[in-house]
Amino acid sequence: MLKHWRAILLVIVGVAGALFWYREPLMMAWLASKIEKTDLAQRQDLIRDFIDIRLPESGAAPFPVVLQFHGCAGMRPEFHRQWADIANKAGYAVMIVDSNRPRGYSRREALDTICRGKALLGQERAGDIYAALTLAQEDERLDTERLVL
Repeated sequence: MLKHWRAILLVIVGVAGALFWYREPLMMAWLASKIEKTDLAQRQDLIRDFIDIRLPESGAAPFPVVLQFHGCAGMRPEFHRQWADIANKAGYAVMIVDSNRPRGYSRREALDTICRGKALLGQERAGDIYAALTLAQEDERLDTERLVL
């Protein structure tokens, strides 16, 4: 009887150890399963009004383009405009994409959730990148064959 309990205890300890060891991928998979599934058109509609396109003052379109995204805490308009200005002076158009505002995240909420890996996971942000890329391809002023992310 004691051997059975030892075997059971060994299995429990092994399972607990495996769960502890793989806790991050398991948690990420669980969180990812909670993401609302959207198609490309829905994702384009979500971010379309939260894209700021800034063009160089000189040169002829189509311009090479920079797809510019913010970090987990969201947009800092002056900071993002400064980088866009640098790219514009180098002859690049810039698409500044805000992923947080269309989802209703304030900077404070983003710091508490997104930056802690509780919301807007990489898979979802990747969808925003794909949607922004396809929107850029529709804009004749932008040369998406020459693109920087």
